[in-house]
Amino acid sequence: YSPKLFVANMSKDQAWELVQIKGLTAWANSYLDQSYAIQNMETDLIDGVKLCLLVEAIKARSEELSKKPVPKWTRKPAHRMQKVENSNVAINYLAGPVGVKVTTGAEDIVGNQDSNKSNLKMVLGLFWATFRKTLGLTEGTSQSEEHAALLEWVRELTAGYKGVDVKGMKDSWGDGLAFNAMLHKAGVKLDYDSLDAGNGEANLQQAFKLAEEHFKIPQLLEIPDLLACNPDERTVAFYLNLLKHAMADYFEKNKIKMGVQALQ
Repeated sequence: YSPKLFVANMSKDQAWELVQIKGLTAWANSYLDQSYAIQNMETDLIDGVKLCLLVEAIKARSEELSKKPVPKWTRKPAHRMQKVENSNVAINYLAGPVGVKVTTGAEDIVGNQDSNKSNLKMVLGLFWATFRKTLGLTEGTSQSEEHAALLEWVRELTAGYKGVDVKGMKDSWGDGLAFNAMLHKAGVKLDYDSLDAGNGEANLQQAFKLAEEHFKIPQLLEIPDLLACNPDERTVAFYLNLLKHAMADYFEKNKIKMGVQALQ
């Protein structure tokens, strides 16, 4: 099951961009109806329709935004101006009521008339900032503080699960127990007690497969890197935040106290 995510000789920046594309596409699609799912970030957003639908879905899930309507936009834009207007509606709503720090413009979404593609880096920047905002991650928080809070969330979530030892971002995942414990806590049916800490590769394969099946979260982490306690820390944090986002509904519906506390 474990696909090779990155090709040989890919730079760290290229690998991180690929992780962002996969992870942020999955995050956006968790809000969108399947018929409007984003397949390609460079070509699927150029008419502004899916961006507006994403903004409406974010609004629908937020009590704070419930009385702040999204302005009218064109569901079947016939020309470039309508596409630009759609993109502006979405961007302005994110920058205004949602409170996202936006540096992306409508032209970045619609793209130039020759390429017919969005500016990928600017789209990723917009999605990344919005993703962080929906998780309540504030600007100015240091990476070390964010990582410490995430690790504490995992510790709370996995308290009482035999063998789980969450230490740091690099050295807590090689046996696969923590990821499986998190999924079990979030209602995924798996036989946790049968897992052998000495069989990390199989445990990780199971966890990533179940996370994709149940929460539509793609595998972003390379199993050999986790086994060697040398994963990219940004990617680990991103994957944990995707799990946090995906599991929030389950904890809320089932009123799991530990989960709700951890998700605040």
